[in-house]
Amino acid sequence: MITLTKPEIRGNQIKMMDLSLFFKNPFNPEDVSDEDLRKFTEYHLKILKEHNDNGQFSTMIAETMNAYNTFFGFNRDKDSAASMQKSLIQRQKDIISEFTALVKRKERSVRFIANEISPVIYYEFFPSGIKEFDTVTESNAETLMNRMLDSVNMHINDIGYEFLERLKELKTYFISIRDLISRGANGNGTASANYYR
Repeated sequence: MITLTKPEIRGNQIKMMDLSLFFKNPFNPEDVSDEDLRKFTEYHLKILKEHNDNGQFSTMIAETMNAYNTFFGFNRDKDSAASMQKSLIQRQKDIISEFTALVKRKERSVRFIANEISPVIYYEFFPSGIKEFDTVTESNAETLMNRMLDSVNMHINDIGYEFLERLKELKTYFISIRDLISRGANGNGTASANYYR
């Protein structure tokens, strides 16, 4: 083994420092037992769940649960599965609200562009009018997102890339969370092992 050292000069003496300590893995299996790792992970998940009021840690919790379940086996904690499901449902509602607000703010720009170029453009974006976005639900959100994305792509030079990118992000988040929610319940209402991945 090669030991990296750095000279340290003290008066007339040179002392070498062992730099291999900086490259030591603190989670080396010899230093950390499986039981300690399990306790640390459970504590980490508990803290994340306690502070996940608006869903900002949902992805991290899902990934950590997946790693935990892979390493230690399926966690049968029904309360944590139920709270995760509730958190995901709330995040999905937040995404729909953000999508609706974004579209309503952009409606004025679309109306202006339609007045300048062609009234048909407005109906490409809002065939049923802006009121359609007052009743967006989990069942029709993806359809409305797809239609909005198609319309923006057709008029990207007029509408702008920033709006397009934000719509794509919201759609991706919505689909990911919807898939996690749909995989979250097996027949008896508890989380399945696939819930977290």
